[in-house]
Amino acid sequence: MQNLSHWERSYSVGNWMLDNQHRNMLSLCQQTLDQVARHAPIQSLCEDLFASTIEHFSAEEKVLRLTGYAFFEQHREEHRHCLGALERMLSQTCAGKIPPRDLGKFLPAWCMGHILGSDQKFASAIQRLPRH
Repeated sequence: MQNLSHWERSYSVGNWMLDNQHRNMLSLCQQTLDQVARHAPIQSLCEDLFASTIEHFSAEEKVLRLTGYAFFEQHREEHRHCLGALERMLSQTCAGKIPPRDLGKFLPAWCMGHILGSDQKFASAIQRLPRH
């Protein structure tokens, strides 16, 4: 299985803040997967991951709004869907309604899909922002 804590240069969207938030999200996903593998409690990590995701999506939307990103509304809608899927999976897993191994399949696809899929689409737009 892929180690989500290992950052690859290809993951970068070219914005230091967003890249660091992505690193943090990947790390929290990996920590959660490690806990699942050890059959250890994951409630606290799930709460941290969800809170970090909310914070990240908000920051990302502010950056995209500043750039005048042409597909901003579509990206924001994708955030709503991603957040809903994450919330359902985390809450159902922590409530014992879904086996933790399902979370192990979901988290890598969810996080990497967002970073390598939808976020790479706006990377060139935010890299054109003036640097202060």
